[in-house]
Amino acid sequence: MIVGCETAALNENQVRTAVLETLAETHSDGVIAALFFISLEECLLCLPIKWRIPSIL
Repeated sequence: MIVGCETAALNENQVRTAVLETLAETHSDGVIAALFFISLEECLLCLPIKWRIPSIL
């Protein structure tokens, strides 16, 4: 099942909308969130070492 609802009672337009919604949600969860956290990690790595690990001072 691609979509999280019963598709037997839906017309063609509603099925298309449900599939597009599922694809958009999957894209957001799998791609956009991963890119966000990768970029966040890259930004943190650009900080000086004394700000990232204060216990070594």
